[in-house]
Amino acid sequence: MKDVVGATQSNPADILALQNQLIRTGQNQFIGSIWKIVFEASRDSAVPNKSVTDNMGVVFDFYGKASQPKLAQAGGMLLVMSAIKRHDGYVGLPDIPDPAYVPQVPTEKEMAEATWRPEGPRMVKQKFSERCAGKLRGTNYLIFETVAQILVLPEGLAEGWIIECGGNPADGTHMCLLVDEKTGEAHFYGGHWHITRPGGTA
Repeated sequence: MKDVVGATQSNPADILALQNQLIRTGQNQFIGSIWKIVFEASRDSAVPNKSVTDNMGVVFDFYGKASQPKLAQAGGMLLVMSAIKRHDGYVGLPDIPDPAYVPQVPTEKEMAEATWRPEGPRMVKQKFSERCAGKLRGTNYLIFETVAQILVLPEGLAEGWIIECGGNPADGTHMCLLVDEKTGEAHFYGGHWHITRPGGTA
């Protein structure tokens, strides 16, 4: 699969409008569902609480198929086809199993009396407030940076793809994720990216 270089980023409003037009008119190529977005854990980045990052790193985890935004490409840009919302309809990320959680082990008495029932995983919240780097001036868009990788589940294939993200030498930008805090509309903005297939050819 060939490298795809991000379009030159001039005016953010123009780029976002173009992306919306490409989505609205169907002028795009579907890639798959976003499973995780991995951010660089740079020194000056906002990061979630330590108990989560120690186990998972700095990620947005779209836990559960219903929460996974759809992703496409067009004009050298990545297009987020669906709003980022929780199952309850509110803008935000789904709760995820606590990576530090250790399930309770049944006692011998509980096992002998067959009274033990396994408990579900303890869930933790993924908060935008713990990762947000600010707002895009004059808009409702929250800024999340810097995107290092996007893990994608392609449609109809029993494999996962990794979108590697880096700086765009044409304009000096790095990829960030913008999310409208009112509607959940999302955009990838800036940077350079290419798709790799683990175990396959790029």
